[in-house]
Amino acid sequence: MSGSYEQADEVIMIIQRILKSENEFKDLKNCNIIARFRTGNWNSKGRQVLGRAKVLTALERYETKAEAVIIINKNAWQFLDDRMKEALVTHELCHYLVPTDKHGSPKLNKNDKRPVLQICGHDIEEFQLVVKKYGLWMTDTREFFDAARQGEQLSMETSKENNVVYLHMVN
Repeated sequence: MSGSYEQADEVIMIIQRILKSENEFKDLKNCNIIARFRTGNWNSKGRQVLGRAKVLTALERYETKAEAVIIINKNAWQFLDDRMKEALVTHELCHYLVPTDKHGSPKLNKNDKRPVLQICGHDIEEFQLVVKKYGLWMTDTREFFDAARQGEQLSMETSKENNVVYLHMVN
């Protein structure tokens, strides 16, 4: 079944709150980021997709007056508590990078003078098996592990048998 899309006002409110209050995203404050819910099955490489950050094409920018869109899996969203929703939106915002010019100013689109965004990857690229066998052997893995110890632990699991999402806090 292919997915369908709808306006995600709750996600937009979270985006706005995060951009207003979190200094880590100061470069995104002048960007118009829209949000959509995607319904239907959404899997990639055997796993349920929770969300996706997308930089819009020139045509999409023209049509929406936005620079980017965050697409959230509506089927999973309904099972998340408020902190988990915020964590998911923050995760997607972390994918956006605002390139700068040689003076450190955000690069702007020549035609509409609005910010240009790029997608950046995750901070860590590692497999559980490698960590089990060799530990935290790479610097980025160790730094990621240290950051994980400092944060509040939220957890979400999906049952593969019936695609049901289970949530619990881990202490």
